[in-house]
Amino acid sequence: MSEHTHNHNKTYKDPVCGMSTQDENEFLPYHHHGRTYYFCSEHCLMKFKETPEKYLHNAEHTHEHGAHHSAGTSQAGPAYTCPMHPEIVRHEPGNCPKCGMALEPVTPVATTSKTTWTCPMHPEIVRHEPGNCPKCGMALEPMVVMDEDTCMVEVARYFLDFTQKESCGKCTFCRIGTYHLLKILRRLTKGEGLEGDLELLETLSQDIQTGSLCGLGKTAPNPVLTSLKYFRNEYEAHAKEKRCPALMCRALTAFYFDLELCARGCDACATCCPVDAVFTTSNRKKGVDQELCVKCGECLVACPPEYDAVRKVSPPHLVPYIEKPPEKNKKDHK
Repeated sequence: MSEHTHNHNKTYKDPVCGMSTQDENEFLPYHHHGRTYYFCSEHCLMKFKETPEKYLHNAEHTHEHGAHHSAGTSQAGPAYTCPMHPEIVRHEPGNCPKCGMALEPVTPVATTSKTTWTCPMHPEIVRHEPGNCPKCGMALEPMVVMDEDTCMVEVARYFLDFTQKESCGKCTFCRIGTYHLLKILRRLTKGEGLEGDLELLETLSQDIQTGSLCGLGKTAPNPVLTSLKYFRNEYEAHAKEKRCPALMCRALTAFYFDLELCARGCDACATCCPVDAVFTTSNRKKGVDQELCVKCGECLVACPPEYDAVRKVSPPHLVPYIEKPPEKNKKDHK
């Protein structure tokens, strides 16, 4: 360890966030399995202590090769990219030259659809591969296609959950602001929205953009601001009506059977229900015990298309009452 300490070319890299320094006194040392790792903050150190194996690969890579990495010595291997700037692709771990975030391994995704890339400022520019916009020069970004079955409130919550976890914790606006944004969005998706939540989302998002110091914090509220701008009616439905127009938020939806379409004696839905929430009515049709139902949607998939008897509604109180017969058989078997 003393050999490395006096090496003026030594770079000490945080295996969690990717930040680096040449002064070991700026980082927190931590000994793990006979080797010393350095961390920029207590936050990163705690994350490493929880799941060290998650970060050991990159740490080993940096320790063994250190400053000896160059274009001539790099070997073929996994590609690394920036979560905020996907056009940045490298063949070794490091930091994004644009925002400074640690590059992450690219995970191949099997898909039958093509990914298209567009310019955030000029959406008419569409390409089938990454590149720069011919009009303004901005990096093209992957386009995600959504339809009326996608809840924009849930989408915003999904992205905020990611950025909140990725926050390094140093910046107050990013660390605390994204936490409260995520807390509000979770309330909305559970039907627990409060009066003034939408205005608070807008104000808090703008404050986070203004007060954050890095690219992650400044762009974290974008999903909230954009979805509020173009899909405010969905937010209002969640907050005021406790309803999810896209029928996506579990807490705001419920399943039931249309008894006019349900076939007598068909048990396709009952056999696939993981919590035995589907019961048989007195006339041998099916009903859903709303207290047991976890809203997984398996009954919707299992129902034969010739019947198409399963219905999904929001809010849950729209479910018609279907009487459940007394559980005589269960008592008799006991």
